Amino acid sequence: TGAPMKNTIMVVVFIFVSLTFTVSPKLYAYSGLDNICLFIAENDKNRLRKLLKTNRVKIRKLYPDMRCNDRTLLQFAIEKKAKDVGVFIVKKIPPSLLKKNAELQWAEDNGFSESEITTALKKRIGG
Repeated sequence: TGAPMKNTIMVVVFIFVSLTFTVSPKLYAYSGLDNICLFIAENDKNRLRKLLKTNRVKIRKLYPDMRCNDRTLLQFAIEKKAKDVGVFIVKKIPPSLLKKNAELQWAEDNGFSESEITTALKKRIGG
């Protein structure tokens, strides 16, 4: 009577493990960073920095892949008028990556050319 139950449990465990590892895109490596979008929206630079430090992650490593509401972290910060966090992100991301993602073009096209974050972005990439 114990064998069928044991087999059932093994199958369930196998399926769970299979799903966990096959459905995991690159970002699941940073699973402790669930609150990053929340901290950006709240313009809480200190908690964002602490979260990154606790997880031993540099924002420039996350930046190419991470999205908040289908926006890059910087675009999300600009939309939420999160000046402190936005300027922090601008300072930490290499200018080449900011140019590659056309962040300045996006900000200007979406009516954020007067934003303090956009001003910092222009200085950083020399625009």
